[in-house]
Parts: sequence; structure tokens; C-alpha cells
Amino acid sequence: MSPAEVAALAQHVLDTHHVFLHREMAPLREALRGAPEDIRRDWDELHQVLDEHLMKEEVILFPSILALAGGDVSTAMHVIGPIPQMKVDHERIRAIEARLRAEAPRAGDASQALLVLLDDLAQHAHVEDTELFPAALAMLPGTPDLEAIEAAATVAAQASRPPRPPPPRPRAPEAPARKGLLGRVLERVRRG
Repeated sequence: MSPAEVAALAQHVLDTHHVFLHREMAPLREALRGAPEDIRRDWDELHQVLDEHLMKEEVILFPSILALAGGDVSTAMHVIGPIPQMKVDHERIRAIEARLRAEAPRAGDASQALLVLLDDLAQHAHVEDTELFPAALAMLPGTPDLEAIEAAATVAAQASRPPRPPPPRPRAPEAPARKGLLGRVLERVRRG
């Protein structure tokens, strides 16, 4: 992909997917006010993750990609550094998205709008992960170690996951009840 094509793709993502999300997130939050609590909780989590994610892309990564496409190699670190984190964010977003897709039928009147937003979000992350980010990394001077960058993204993703709870402890076997005189009498009474 040529630098001009990378710049055009970056601008397309900003002008379509980012604008769409900024325009639709608040009305959808309002529409979900009457939805079950688990849907609202997942939506609030997605909204928070997206707010932070979009800000990082719009303030740091995308301006750096556009500058790099224009020949400014001084922005290379602002491309290399954020991309693994964006991929980590995308994995987190996909997990929340999957829950919301499963819950969407219970979202009432907001169900269709929720699914449209989730479809756009999935396409948005796919374009970034499979087209834009690899093309931006390929524009870097020298030969960037794309495998190392991907490995860093994997490590970052694993580090950002909440720790798994320890497995439950096996219960100690209950001690047999002591049968005193009263216990033996009651047992005899029960047997008849």
C-alpha cells in the first residue's frame, strides 16, 4: 500500500467509523436506559473503553500515521508504540461486543441500533488490525520487526487481562458425627 493509500485509509476510518461512533454512542446509551441491568453494565463498559480508545487513536496514533505517510519519520515511535495497545483494546472490545450481541434481543427498542453499532465496530477494528496497522508499520524506516511488535501486543493483552481466580479449594471431608448416648437413642427411635 502506498503512503497516499495508507493516509486515505486512515482518514476514511476517522471520517466514517470514528464519526459514526461519536454520533451514535450517546443516543444509544439513552435508548438502553430501559434495558436490563447486565446490558446497561456491558454498554457502559464498552462506552468507557471506546472513549479512551478513540481518544488515543485520534490524538496520538492517527496523526502520527498521517505524518508518517507524508514523509515525517520522526513520528515512528508514535506508530510503533500505540499499535500493540490498540490491538489489546480491540480484543477487549471484541469480548464486550460478543456479550452485547448475545444480549441484544433483550435490549427492547434499542436492539437494532445496538446491533448496527456493533457491526460497524467489528468492521472498524478489522480494517485497522488487518489493513491499516500493518500498512502503517510497513512504512517505517528500516525493516521493523513486525513479529516482535505482535509479540509485544500479545504480552500486553495478557498483562491487561484480570487474573483468573484460583481454583476452589477441595472441601475437607466431614468428620463422622460422634454418636453419644443421645445419638444412639435417636437412631434407634428412627429405625423403629
